Amino acid sequence: MCRLGSAYVFVASGKSTIFRRLTAKDATARNGFGSYVTADDSTIVVGSGEDATTSSAYIFGRGSDVSLWHDLKTITLENP
Repeated sequence: MCRLGSAYVFVASGKSTIFRRLTAKDATARNGFGSYVTADDSTIVVGSGEDATTSSAYIFGRGSDVSLWHDLKTITLENP
């Protein structure tokens, strides 16, 4: 069984709740995607501690439609 990480976005919209599942475009099993999350109104950063030598931050953004989140950028750092 492959265990890919996910982050979920829930937005109240009138009487309903909209949710979206965010995943890494380069996802691998057990890479830690979703280990760290920070968000504001239109940007979400999801962290991934892939292994002892590499970590990544996935930046998602949205426009005026609260249900559409886009993968904007991935930043990968080599850990010392």
